[in-house]
Amino acid sequence: MSGGVVYVGDEDGKFHALSSARGKPIWRFRTDGKIISSATVTNGAVLFGSYDSKLYCLDARTGKKRWTLEADSYVHASPCVAGKQTVIAGCDGNVRMIDLATGKQASAVETDGNFAAGAAYDDGRVFLGDMGGQYFAIRSRDAEVLWTVERKDDPGSYASAAVRGDAVVFASRSGEVFRLNGKTGKSVWSVTTKGKVESSPVIAGKVVFVGSGDGNLYGLRLADGKQVWKFAAGAEITASPAIGRGRLIIGTGDGAIYCFGKKK
Repeated sequence: MSGGVVYVGDEDGKFHALSSARGKPIWRFRTDGKIISSATVTNGAVLFGSYDSKLYCLDARTGKKRWTLEADSYVHASPCVAGKQTVIAGCDGNVRMIDLATGKQASAVETDGNFAAGAAYDDGRVFLGDMGGQYFAIRSRDAEVLWTVERKDDPGSYASAAVRGDAVVFASRSGEVFRLNGKTGKSVWSVTTKGKVESSPVIAGKVVFVGSGDGNLYGLRLADGKQVWKFAAGAEITASPAIGRGRLIIGTGDGAIYCFGKKK
């Protein structure tokens, strides 16, 4: 959501802009494939990927197409804004750096993996994990791989990383939530839950919040991974926490939505 407008795609290939106050349609745009990618809004533009193998950039106010970029396979992961570029990692194994103004590909690196999760960006570096247990740090200006971590018997990541300085927190379908050093890729800590983790971790202050398929929402200390808080929702959590205005909101597999925060 941005500026009172909710942007969302559907599996019929239609992308919608809706009034957040009343839910009324503002405009609609059609693609040739289902849309799993979440939207990213920046500088009056909205970006999203489609299973027609294209990344779209539309005018956020009118829905008119500014540009498209065609990849070699489905664009499942959500686009990430990295300065004056956007980054997509797709089912074709490529991580692409694309000029936001023109839609021209500035640089790219080909990996041997597929990506379901969007990249995370901080200080000229892009962090992401693939579906085969590889985790990367890539320099945004030229797509040079700074480090790669290959985790044995890791079924891969469906979650975007959380980044704060040199703290990079990933989540794996193995049930692990782990922190790597952003400069070196070295492990700092790892915590294992009792279910697969597809929820993207979120850092708030000194705590990492993340949901698990075991039905729990965890609060882990960023410094050492120690559990400082837990909520048993009673149903699997694949959604990512949303934090704003002193509140944390999360949805669960049984259709419940929870809001946490300090009482006034």
